[in-house]
Amino acid sequence: MKKVLFVAVILLICNNLFSQENGGILSYAPPSYPDDQVIIKYSPSISEASKFEIEKANNFIKMRSCERGGWISYRVYERVNIEELVEKLKDNPLIVYAQPNYYFHITWHPNDPYYPNYQWHLYRISMEDAWDIEQGGDSTIIVGVLDSGCAFEDYPVPPYEKDKVDSNTTSYKILPDYNEAHFLAGFDFVNNDAHPNDNHSHGTHVTSTIVESTNNGIVLAGIAFNVTVLPVKVVNWFGIGTADNFALGLYYAVDHNVDIINISLAASSNPGVVVKDAIDYAANNGIIMIAGTGNSGAGSVSYPAKYDEVIAVSATCSSVPDSLAYYSNFGSGVEVAAPGGDLVDRDNNGFPDLVVQQTFLPGIFNNGLAKPDSFVMIGYGGTSMATPHTTGVIALMLSYGIPCENIREVLHETSIDFGAPGYDTLFGYGRIDCFRALGGEDTVPPEISETTILEDTYFAGPYAVWSKITDLFGIRDARIWYKINSQEWQDSLYVDMVYPAQYLFCIPEVTPPAIIKYYIEVADNPGNSATDPDGAPNYYYSFIVLETGIEEASNYQLSISNYQLSVYPNPFREKTEIKWTLGTGHSALGENPVTNDQCPMTISIYDVSGRLVKSVPLTTNHLSLGTDLKGGIYFLKIENLNSKKVFSRKLIKIE
Repeated sequence: MKKVLFVAVILLICNNLFSQENGGILSYAPPSYPDDQVIIKYSPSISEASKFEIEKANNFIKMRSCERGGWISYRVYERVNIEELVEKLKDNPLIVYAQPNYYFHITWHPNDPYYPNYQWHLYRISMEDAWDIEQGGDSTIIVGVLDSGCAFEDYPVPPYEKDKVDSNTTSYKILPDYNEAHFLAGFDFVNNDAHPNDNHSHGTHVTSTIVESTNNGIVLAGIAFNVTVLPVKVVNWFGIGTADNFALGLYYAVDHNVDIINISLAASSNPGVVVKDAIDYAANNGIIMIAGTGNSGAGSVSYPAKYDEVIAVSATCSSVPDSLAYYSNFGSGVEVAAPGGDLVDRDNNGFPDLVVQQTFLPGIFNNGLAKPDSFVMIGYGGTSMATPHTTGVIALMLSYGIPCENIREVLHETSIDFGAPGYDTLFGYGRIDCFRALGGEDTVPPEISETTILEDTYFAGPYAVWSKITDLFGIRDARIWYKINSQEWQDSLYVDMVYPAQYLFCIPEVTPPAIIKYYIEVADNPGNSATDPDGAPNYYYSFIVLETGIEEASNYQLSISNYQLSVYPNPFREKTEIKWTLGTGHSALGENPVTNDQCPMTISIYDVSGRLVKSVPLTTNHLSLGTDLKGGIYFLKIENLNSKKVFSRKLIKIE
């Protein structure tokens, strides 16, 4: 590869220049220690009674001890300022020292040779700190890139494309710095073939920001370099596409199971119903779409970023504090901003502060025709470059387990505010910061509510416990702690989520009579945890078990009335029929049949571990179940596929 930096400026046409200042690069440090842990070394002369008093007074729960070091680490079961607590403990003559339980971090700095000098834009969004949290993402996350294609494969130039590339180019080549990247085959809607190779260079540059191989000692770095890209070509060699190809590409990406769609494209006007329908199709399938606001410096957002379903990204430059790039469109609908670059050399490296990635030699440097077998580093500027920064960050967020439905809110809450306080039409909710978007500064613990043990606590178990658990950044750990009679506390991880935010836990079978105490503990980021009830284990839920079994009733019938379940023991006996009545507005199926097309419903059976045992559609008003089920606890879930209403109950089968 030629060690040359080519500087290309695309669509930077505007006379308005926003204020810019010289300065360094912003960065953010990860938290130094968890906010609920402390380490104490006691005086050798301390009595066990005095130690117990200190533990009780401070709500300490012992975690670990070290005989050689003479210290004990504790968790603090109340919200305190750890620094103030440590200072208070130091004043106690029975304590030799007290300190926070400091974190150790794996610090990771890519070894790509040109990363330190040219990729100011990755430093600006705190990528090194973010990579310590989520290093490159997960290959199961699929990003669809709708653009001019991508240099993702070696493939002979087809005859019908030979006049669109340099005359000496006989084959498309894979970008050298994609040697560790993941790609799916994709499709070319411009030439209607299965090889979406790039003959412009824009699509490759955009893709490189997302997945250019990183820490491989070659050239530059990408943001989410472990995720998978589906290249979809909807723009031709000259950088122009049409609404029909764009819509086809959008449908194709959705139907090929992408999680995110990057759209570094803008229409000159409203592209019409054909595009809006495709946007709606993607949104209805839960796809996250990101697009640039446009590069004309106008006070309105271009389509498709203008659609409410799409995250609209404006572009910032390298000034500190951040300012809007002079070419970036702005206005109502901007959600976030991201680095797009401009022509000023603020870091004094001899080159304009554009967004630098590896791509191939574009036509503007080669007599109008690109050379897709000759690779260089190129600096481009535009909202096209801001868009894949946001896409890459979202790909890492999904890889880290942040729920898809929370992505926009997390971006809004964690972006760094510039311009007018709060939301404004230049930066939206602020300039993205990947470290913050991954919860690097999160101090809000998860919320736990509606903890409920499902019926029948008078028999010997096992017992199912449900909790509603929510957190903006997603859950890293959820477990139930239980104590049987005078035994020590024991714990087990959650079994499953049968439907969103509802977590299933299990307490094992006991020998009656017994008193069972339990509580739920949940954590998102290290040191950020919550319990239900608050203050556990000093406070907890409990129940008494007095019997070893339950009596079977003579009638085993399930009814659904107005979408409410009423369950009786053992509906699974061989000759038992489960019957139901539909909700208000429908007669019972047996009287005035309502077809499954009119009111589609499914019934699913889960075992106590949360494993799906069987799932069948409800097409009549009765169903025989259970001849193939062993005795034990099961969970019945009935779902109305139209209203998305879900109901669940615990059922018991006795052999």
